[in-house]
Amino acid sequence: MRRTTFNHLCESLRQRLTRQDTRYRQAVPVELRVAICLWRLATNLELRSISHLFGVGMSSACVFTQQVVTAINDIIKPQYLHIPSAAEVREIVRGFSDRWGFPQCAGAVDGTHICIMAPPHNPADYYNRKGFYSVILQGVVDHNMKFWDVNIGWPGRVHDARVFSNLSLYERGQNGTLLPGWQETIQGVEVPLVILGDAAYALLPWLMKPYPEGRGITPEQSVFNHRLSQARMTVGEGFWTLERKMEVPTKAM
Repeated sequence: MRRTTFNHLCESLRQRLTRQDTRYRQAVPVELRVAICLWRLATNLELRSISHLFGVGMSSACVFTQQVVTAINDIIKPQYLHIPSAAEVREIVRGFSDRWGFPQCAGAVDGTHICIMAPPHNPADYYNRKGFYSVILQGVVDHNMKFWDVNIGWPGRVHDARVFSNLSLYERGQNGTLLPGWQETIQGVEVPLVILGDAAYALLPWLMKPYPEGRGITPEQSVFNHRLSQARMTVGEGFWTLERKMEVPTKAM
C-alpha cells in the first residue's frame, strides 16, 4: 500500500477511531490502529506475533482489527460500493450499448476464487473443483469495470448459481427493487434492464445468459452470444484489475 493511500485511509477513519487520553495512559494513535489491522489482514499473522511487532497487547491487537474493519464497512464501503442511482444506471446502460453493442445492460456478474490456506474446520467445503482451497468472491461491474456490488466468503466448493441465489442482490432482483423498471422496445419486444451472466446462472427476467451452445443454435443466437460474451468481459477485466492493483491471489471461475 502506498503512503498516500494509507494516509487517506487514516483520515477517512480518524473521527471514528480517535480515542481520548486518560490519566493512566495515552490513546493509541489512529495510524497505529490502522497499521495493525492492515498487517493482520495482509499476512494473517497470529496475534501474539503482531503484539510483539507493534508493541501492543494481544487483546488490543484483536480489538483494533475489529474496530478498523467495522469502521471501513460503515464509512468507506458505502462510498465505493452501492446500488447505482437512476442517473448512474443510465450512464452504465449507455456505456454498455456504445462500447459493447449490448442494449439494456446494467452490469455483468461473475465469480472468482480467492486462494486461502486450508481451514481447520470442514476443509473439504473449501476445496474447489480447480484443486485448491478458496473462498468465493462474486461481483457485479459496470461498463468501466468498476464494481458496484460484491459478496465474499462462500466456501470454494459451492456452485456459482447457489451463491448467487443466496445474495441480497438476488433478493432485490426478484422483488423488483434492484433496477429501475425502464423498458426499451427492440424488434417489437419490450426488453427490461438486465444483468449479464454466463451459462452457470439461471435465466431470469432481470438476468440474461447466453443461448446453449451446440447443434441447433441459429446464426442469430450465435451473434447474440458473441455480443453478450464481449460485454461480459468487463467483469473478468474487473477481477484482473483487482488482482493486479491489490495483489489479491484470485483465479477466475
